[in-house]
Amino acid sequence: MPTILCVSDEWSLRFEDLRALDESGFTVVTATSAGEALERFSSGEVEAVLVNRSLPDMNVDDLAWQLKAKSPDLPIIMLSRQMPKAGETSNCIDAVLACNLTTGLLVPTIEVLLSTAEWREEVASDTVPLAA
Repeated sequence: MPTILCVSDEWSLRFEDLRALDESGFTVVTATSAGEALERFSSGEVEAVLVNRSLPDMNVDDLAWQLKAKSPDLPIIMLSRQMPKAGETSNCIDAVLACNLTTGLLVPTIEVLLSTAEWREEVASDTVPLAA
């Protein structure tokens, strides 16, 4: 089953959210900083990332950019106490969920983003460059 990397130094996900991920068949690994997240991601077994809007050692947009540079189709979901205004997050963030509204939305959001990423990978592998 897919592995979800959850990154936060002040845990934004409630216990019931982590349990919902587990009950839905996801493997959950955690990191408390961007540096630790990059280490865990380099293991090669992470299929999606949940990240808190505020990290102690790096801007969340910078972390998302570094992860997307290594894996462009990696779904990244930012959790925030306040929803950002338009233009406040980079295009590397695929979805934003309010911390108090994750129950019921978290698992379906991850499933949709994972299915979209898989579809993009299939299309990319089936694509043949046009001859000049």
